[in-house]
Amino acid sequence: MNTSENHPAGASVPEDVLIVLPVRDLVLFPGVVLPIAIQGARAVAAAQEAVRTQRRVGLLLQKDPSAEDPGTEELHQVGTAASIVRFITAADGTHHLICQGEQRFTVLDYVGQEPFFVARIEAHKEVTVLDREVEARGFNLREKAMEALQLLPHAPAELANAIRAVESIPSLADIVASFMDLKTADKQDILATFDLKTRLDRVLTLLNRRIEVLKVSRQIDERTREAFDGRQKEAVLRERCARSRRNSAKPMAPAPNSRNSRRRLPKPVCPRRRRNRLCASWHASSACRTAPPSIR
Repeated sequence: MNTSENHPAGASVPEDVLIVLPVRDLVLFPGVVLPIAIQGARAVAAAQEAVRTQRRVGLLLQKDPSAEDPGTEELHQVGTAASIVRFITAADGTHHLICQGEQRFTVLDYVGQEPFFVARIEAHKEVTVLDREVEARGFNLREKAMEALQLLPHAPAELANAIRAVESIPSLADIVASFMDLKTADKQDILATFDLKTRLDRVLTLLNRRIEVLKVSRQIDERTREAFDGRQKEAVLRERCARSRRNSAKPMAPAPNSRNSRRRLPKPVCPRRRRNRLCASWHASSACRTAPPSIR
């Protein structure tokens, strides 16, 4: 890769080159809008020049995210040309961009380094005529992406709508790769894969792996929830049993005074005595009604 003389500050940038913006731990795919934190003097100067001249920027991932002022050899060769939607300067002095990815490119050589990198590039154009194998991979990718969204606990509805609505298979692959929980190096590999079939296969492989992880995670959550519910039920039963034992161990309250609270019950009478009394009373009443004849 050749590097020509430094690009003078304030000079206009030729149309066949891009202002290069180094980024850390972030890969912007075509068709995706993302916020980008700008760090480093070169990155800030590049963003300000692009905003002033209303030019696109070329986002290149740093190989070492901890490098404060990376050189051209510390940047990846494949990046994304993007338009700046908004430039934001926070109250603490940090700068942020909202960029929309447009096209893949490969750096051919650098034509300037000060006060920012300027590179001559080769833009990559996506294929427009798709064969059956590509269409089949695209259909499978859409179905797998919807399955992954259903397994996510808090998947945004906007993302599901975007996946359903996108018609371009290359754009579908880029959107899915952008929002998957992947390492930055894996996303850079997908970005640098120009062959569409190979790119779809890589995204499908990573997506299937992610789906398996989400399924196992859901199973673990369900088992944990069932175990917690069982322990909770046991705790409730133990508390009820302990409360019942405490209530049964309490002393009984003394009975109220029967002399004052209730009247005295009659003394029970033996059944035989009661019968003899009845017979005696009957004989007495019969003697009063009929007297026996007198003896002369």
